[in-house]
Amino acid sequence: MDRFGCAWRYAFEGDYGIVVKNPLESWDSMKDLTIPDPEDGLPEDKDRDLVSWDKVYENLRRAREMGNLVSAGVEYSLLFERLSYLRGYNNLLVDFIRRPPQLYELVERLGEYYAEVTKRLLRFSGLDVIFFGDDLGTQDRIPMRRSVFHEFLFPIYRKIFSRIRNAGVHVHMESDGHMIEFADDLIEAGVSILRMQDVVNGVENMAAKYKGRICIDVDIDRQFIIPFGTPEQVRAHVRSIVQALGSKEGGLMLATHIFPPVTMENIEALVQAMDGCMWYYGS
Repeated sequence: MDRFGCAWRYAFEGDYGIVVKNPLESWDSMKDLTIPDPEDGLPEDKDRDLVSWDKVYENLRRAREMGNLVSAGVEYSLLFERLSYLRGYNNLLVDFIRRPPQLYELVERLGEYYAEVTKRLLRFSGLDVIFFGDDLGTQDRIPMRRSVFHEFLFPIYRKIFSRIRNAGVHVHMESDGHMIEFADDLIEAGVSILRMQDVVNGVENMAAKYKGRICIDVDIDRQFIIPFGTPEQVRAHVRSIVQALGSKEGGLMLATHIFPPVTMENIEALVQAMDGCMWYYGS
């Protein structure tokens, strides 16, 4: 059970869980919903305990003293996913059509909570970047019209991200699935580093629209190529990403996730390819 009252189930230890009980499946339960107190700590993950602010600030001070990147992350489920955890995914999509008054109230309460959390992070002087996540895409399309996105999600993103950018801190946003139709909106809201999945959004599309415009953090395909491709296909795929999106000026990051049933041979090929492409455009 997480701090919002959502019940989670895990297939095995270390796996990402799924929500199996939505506390707001009925709007009748709205009166019982408790939003966490921002003073209680930083929500680093969607289903884990809060981290006390004393510990957060100590970790940031240590990173700064060591000369490392000074970064912090707000839970991966910033708004759209948290709404779906509370209401249930199907219920939420119906809400976007019917627009019940409770939805507006819930969005406002969640937005205020995350804005207050971010405000407390920005009390630390010397932050480089704050990480966020909200999976806005499905396998091959966006799950809502952009007009819906602009009515319910975009104002919250802009409120939070613009405050961070005005403080001179970068905003890293990760959003899984096919969501490239929302990328311009996220950039307008203040995102300066955007993590997108490669195959479902199309590397060519990403290169045509965003190369040189924003730092692209590519989430290397974990559905087909890494688990089921050959080692050479893995290496070739990484090279193709670097060739399409990289440049001497920078602006490209690579991220990867390893899940069963990836073989050790493909893991080795992936690491070799990422290491080998590090200096593809020179030092």
